[in-house]
Amino acid sequence: SSGISGLFSALLLNRLNIKIRIYEQTENIQSIDFGLNLQPYCVKTLYELGL
Repeated sequence: SSGISGLFSALLLNRLNIKIRIYEQTENIQSIDFGLNLQPYCVKTLYELGL
C-alpha cells in the first residue's frame, strides 16, 4: 500500500508521459472519514508542483 506517496509518484510520472497503472489491493472500496495533517513545507511543495 503506497498511499498518497504512490499516487503522487504516479501523477509525476504521468506528467513525464510515462505510462503507469495503479492497482488497488482491496476488493471492497469504501468511503471513510479521516483527517490529513500536512506541514507547511509539504503544502508549499505540493503547490509548487501544481497540486
